[in-house]
Amino acid sequence: MNKAIVFFVLLAGLGAAAFGIWWFSSYFTPEMSPEEIEQAVQEQYQGEITNIEKQDGAYEVTAELDRGTYQLGVDAEDGAVTSVTRVAENSTNNTEVLTEEEVRVRTQEETDLAIEEIGRDTRKGTAVYVVEFPEGEALEELIIDARSGDVLEEKEQGDREDPPETVLSEQEAADVAVEEIDGEVDDVDFETSDAGEPFYYVEIEQEDEEATVQVHGITGEILSVTWDD
Repeated sequence: MNKAIVFFVLLAGLGAAAFGIWWFSSYFTPEMSPEEIEQAVQEQYQGEITNIEKQDGAYEVTAELDRGTYQLGVDAEDGAVTSVTRVAENSTNNTEVLTEEEVRVRTQEETDLAIEEIGRDTRKGTAVYVVEFPEGEALEELIIDARSGDVLEEKEQGDREDPPETVLSEQEAADVAVEEIDGEVDDVDFETSDAGEPFYYVEIEQEDEEATVQVHGITGEILSVTWDD
C-alpha cells in the first residue's frame, strides 16, 4: 500500500515537472527585436518602414508602399504578417498600370513589327510587360515598364527561353478575391515585394464591412484577409 502511494506521488511529481518545463519554455519564447521585424517585413514588401510599435505580443508596422501607406500587423515571435490595412493613398505614386492593348499599340508604333505575345511579369521588383516577336524579326523581345511605358531592355533574335510566369490581371485577381469573400469589388492595387514577388490588394465592400484581400499575383493564392468596420 505504501509503495503504491509512493509510486503515484512520484508520477504526479513528474507530471507537474513536465508541465512546468513546458509552461516555462512557452511563456518565455523569445520575441523578435524591432530590427528583426523590420528585416522580416522588408523581405516580403517593397517599400520604406516608417514606424514600428510593440503592442500586446505583436508589432504594428507602418510602411510606405508603392500605392500608399499601409498598417501591417506582425507576429512578434515569427515575424509573420497577420493583417494588412491601407491607411492613406500615396498621391506621389499613383500612376496606373498600362493595359496590354496600350502596350501593344505603343510597341507597334515604335518598332513597326508584328507582335507574337505580350505577358505581365516582374523584374527586380518592377512590374513589366514582356513583348515577344516572331522568329525572323530583328528583335526577340522587349521589356517595358508597366507604368511608364519605357523600354527597360531589348533582346535581339537568338535562342528562345521558356516563357516567364505571367502575372494575373486585375480582373483575375478580383475574381479570386470575390470567390473568397462575397461582395462588391471597390478597388484593386498592384504591389511587388523586395524579392520581386507580385501581389494584389483587392478591397471588397459588403453591407456594413469592408475587407482587403491580398492575392498572390502569379499563383492566385490568398495571402491575407483584413476586415475594416
